[in-house]
Amino acid sequence: LCCTLHTFSVMASVGGTVAAVLSVLLGLAFALAGAAKLFPALNPDLYKEMVANFIKYSPVFPLADMTGFRPPPDLYRQVVGSIELVSGPGLIFFPAEMKTICNGLLFAIMCGACYTHMAVGEPIVVPLVLGVLLGCVYVLRCQGAPSKEKTQ
Repeated sequence: LCCTLHTFSVMASVGGTVAAVLSVLLGLAFALAGAAKLFPALNPDLYKEMVANFIKYSPVFPLADMTGFRPPPDLYRQVVGSIELVSGPGLIFFPAEMKTICNGLLFAIMCGACYTHMAVGEPIVVPLVLGVLLGCVYVLRCQGAPSKEKTQ
């Protein structure tokens, strides 16, 4: 029993470390991606590419059939970029509950990005990998978090 508890403790700490490292890497990646969508001064060519991409993406907005709303390309880009710019660093710096919300928002964006990229005939590798990594961070954090039954 002692060895089992020690093994679980070591695994939980390894999982927590992996989740922390992934959170920092993903947080930086999403912060940069969000900034690229919002600030032309960072990289004018990349910003122009983002503007052109969202002109393609707006007509295939994933929630259009369900909501009846199809956002204008600039609004779509600005909302996605803003969520990435706030939620990316949130994966690193926010309290645990807020990290989970940031993770969920970014995961939802990656699901939408997979759909959008498929709809316009682009590869889905990047949003798919980022979505899987976000899912891994979520699972690792859930495994490392103390349950409410244990804390009472």
